[in-house]
Amino acid sequence: MVSKRGAGHIEMILSFVMFTFFVVFLFIYIKPVSNNSIGDSVLIGLGDSFHEKNGVDYGKIFLRVSDFSGSCFSIGLSGHSGNSIVQMVGGSVVGSSYSGSNLVVSSGIGSYYVLISPDFASGSGCSGPSLLSSQNYSIGSIETQKLISNKSLYLLKQSYLDNYAQLKTNYGVPKIIDFTIKSSDGSFDLGGTIPQKVQVFSKEYSENVLYENGSIQNKEFLIQVW
Repeated sequence: MVSKRGAGHIEMILSFVMFTFFVVFLFIYIKPVSNNSIGDSVLIGLGDSFHEKNGVDYGKIFLRVSDFSGSCFSIGLSGHSGNSIVQMVGGSVVGSSYSGSNLVVSSGIGSYYVLISPDFASGSGCSGPSLLSSQNYSIGSIETQKLISNKSLYLLKQSYLDNYAQLKTNYGVPKIIDFTIKSSDGSFDLGGTIPQKVQVFSKEYSENVLYENGSIQNKEFLIQVW
């Protein structure tokens, strides 16, 4: 009986030692994976928030006016919101205004690109425009997409500098996590300083940025969290 009881104690000790080694193994090998998963999740969520919160609607419409003798016309154009920029195909910008579902253009016969976005300034068309019928013009392909707003990027940087804690809450970033965003061309940089000896998670996003003059530039944005 004494021998069996001693053997039972040895088995308990060995089991405890094996359990201890197993727990140590979990802390050494499993915990870093967990940290990586948290960092990657925050990074992906921040990327989604960056695109969603700084995105703006943009529409590009091809317009051909073929039968009109004047220099000031209007057409009905529904389903869009914002202000307009009208460019002659291969040419310059012409005066225009867009309100409700009515587009006014200070020009005559020709081919145009009509750009519409809330980011554009209110335009000035012309007085007494002639309302064209569907026989006077044709509308071609319509392109709609959500682009990164250059205006929103400016506001984002101001929020980063003025109220960083609230910005993190708005973007779903945990309090213990910090972040910064910068463009590869140096035109946008939140200016966050990354401390030494911290684990940094990074991801690049390619985004089209819309400017107030209607131009679009593709930029690479590097998002970093630590």
